[in-house]
Amino acid sequence: MLRRFANRTNDDGRAAKAATLTHEAPAVDEGAMPKAMSSLAAGMSITGNIVCDGPMQVFGRIEGDVRAGEIEIGDGAEVEGNITAQDLTIRGHVKGTIRAVRVRLLGNGKVDGDIFHRALSIAEPARFEGSSRPVENPMEVVIETRVEPVETRPSGPQLRSIFKPSLAPIGDVAHDTSAA
Repeated sequence: MLRRFANRTNDDGRAAKAATLTHEAPAVDEGAMPKAMSSLAAGMSITGNIVCDGPMQVFGRIEGDVRAGEIEIGDGAEVEGNITAQDLTIRGHVKGTIRAVRVRLLGNGKVDGDIFHRALSIAEPARFEGSSRPVENPMEVVIETRVEPVETRPSGPQLRSIFKPSLAPIGDVAHDTSAA
């Protein structure tokens, strides 16, 4: 808001100042969208995965994975699922794997699960049960490829060469019908 003063004269000729209030909206870039805070209120519950482009606050319950730039899990809130964020503040309860650049456990915050992070702080009386792994890029999803041993069974020509090396292939066997 801007205040503009204008000079006026009273009936007796003295100068009086009158304040005029004006509001000038700031210039808005047509291509830029204002960042809004997404919020899940207390008493609300969501089952499913959430992807949020901007910041979000959780005061209710989520069963599913959550991904956002900045997440605040409020006091009394519950998240059962994996969380991926740039900046994560936890005052509620999280059960799952966390991947975030900065993780802060504050107040009554509780985490049951693993935390992959660049920076982690835990303030009393917050609780953490799991493993903490500092990594350079915690938001990068690591896909573990496990190679299971494959049991190979010999087939066709391989079987013949294992058990009877001199056994001719079935198609090449000559049938002797004169003995019958």
